[in-house]
Amino acid sequence: MIEINLLSSIGEKPKQKGLQERFWFVVLIVVLVECALLFGVSAFEKSKIKHLEERKAYLSNLSNKIRVLQNDEAKARQLVNTISKLEAGKNLPVEILYALSNALPSNVWLNRVEKQANTLNISASSLDIDSISLFMNNLLKEKIISEVRFNQGVTKTNASQQNIYQFSLICTLRGNYGAK
Repeated sequence: MIEINLLSSIGEKPKQKGLQERFWFVVLIVVLVECALLFGVSAFEKSKIKHLEERKAYLSNLSNKIRVLQNDEAKARQLVNTISKLEAGKNLPVEILYALSNALPSNVWLNRVEKQANTLNISASSLDIDSISLFMNNLLKEKIISEVRFNQGVTKTNASQQNIYQFSLICTLRGNYGAK
């Protein structure tokens, strides 16, 4: 006799069907978890990119401000240098007049004084030759003058029975005085 066990084959099919459903359910869960992770990672990366772009814009703004400050600093330095040069030269006319006043003997008077670059052109008159020599020696003793020489020779004129000697000198100013 042949026995056929119909119950066992019937019971096995629902068991396989349940395994298949569980397998697909697990696969679906895994896919959903992966999608959630990818979405989360993508959102995190987007926020990180946004943060980095904001940081880049901030640093670019700072860089522009630094360039502006550096330009302003360069302009300020240039102004300070210009002001320093002007301040250094503002007393030069006073120093020249002071030196001329100290060097001038009583028998000599000035007709014209002109400054050009590092030279001082002096036109003067004197009652005697010795006063001209004394005036030149006195000029050489002044700290702002380095050299004194005749521009033109001495000319003698006779005015109201008095000898008057006309002369012209060129004085070279010392290095730091002549540049102003």
